[in-house]
Amino acid sequence: MKKVLGILLALVLVLAFSVPVMAVETPVTTDANVVGTGGSPPEIKCKWETAFDYPSGDDDTTTPGMQADLAGPQLPKTIYYWAVVYDPQGVGNVQKVWADVYEPCGTFKYEVDLVQIYCLDPAGAVWALDLAETAGLVVYGGGHTFATTKQQLLDGQAKMYKWHADLTHGQQGGYYRVEAYAQDAQANVSAMLENCFEYVRTPCIELDFTNINFGDVLICEEKIVSGDAKLDTPLLPTIKNSGNCDLDISVHFDNMGFVSPSGEVEFDAQLNLFGKVSNIKPSEWTPLPGKLVICTPTPMHFSIHVMKDTVKGAHSGTLTIKGLDSGTPCAGTPCPPCIP
Repeated sequence: MKKVLGILLALVLVLAFSVPVMAVETPVTTDANVVGTGGSPPEIKCKWETAFDYPSGDDDTTTPGMQADLAGPQLPKTIYYWAVVYDPQGVGNVQKVWADVYEPCGTFKYEVDLVQIYCLDPAGAVWALDLAETAGLVVYGGGHTFATTKQQLLDGQAKMYKWHADLTHGQQGGYYRVEAYAQDAQANVSAMLENCFEYVRTPCIELDFTNINFGDVLICEEKIVSGDAKLDTPLLPTIKNSGNCDLDISVHFDNMGFVSPSGEVEFDAQLNLFGKVSNIKPSEWTPLPGKLVICTPTPMHFSIHVMKDTVKGAHSGTLTIKGLDSGTPCAGTPCPPCIP
């Protein structure tokens, strides 16, 4: 009996010491269900732009949406970008808010990183939103409304973001499309919210001359004054397009004191190397071939032809030059809130 018990005890001990060794070699199945980076993405509740540093800043309050005017010849125009962002995990979970801006013809212009404002002042954020809403500048996304956005700002569940960037001299006018996004700490990215603003197309020309002096003119001989492409040589006429759209140029000569200008004097005019327009009669607006493109100093050439020797002596008058929007580069397509 003792022998049998000894054998049984030995067998139990062998089994007891064998189990851990066998477990190391035993395969175990594994399972996982990947659902993403964690949580729900943030939301752009609303967005808008202003033409100056004020929540309702608009250079034309009578036209739907925001209009930004040309600041002046060779000057940049600063645009301010605004957004209200909500994140289901809390606004502290938002890591980045930005706007991608596209030129009227669709080319990417720049990216603007927005920063949080009114951090400890929800009432201030509501004040800003209320001004923008009243001005008709705000676009809402995902079913959000002014009322729901206002309440979430007051409750601290949403925050306002803002930053600015310049449209530099030479930038074309038209409708700029703006896409806004937000990203949280788990790398979740919001749905895009889009709107547009208008950089109002404005013809503007600069001249480096205030006088065209033809000097001594011989009867029946053309006298020419030629220009160059430098905007600081007043004796060599130069014109520059300092607006934000390409221009068609026209000229107008008065009669310079000639009694019968239609039979006594004619003028020629030319823009750059485009074709010359000859036999221009006084008091007629005459378009010149070619386009004056944005931000390019361009020579102009003029000539006078006096046809009778009965008009000897000094004469003076006025040359007027005007530029009209040629339609290029393209103005783009308006989108909310720039359309009623």
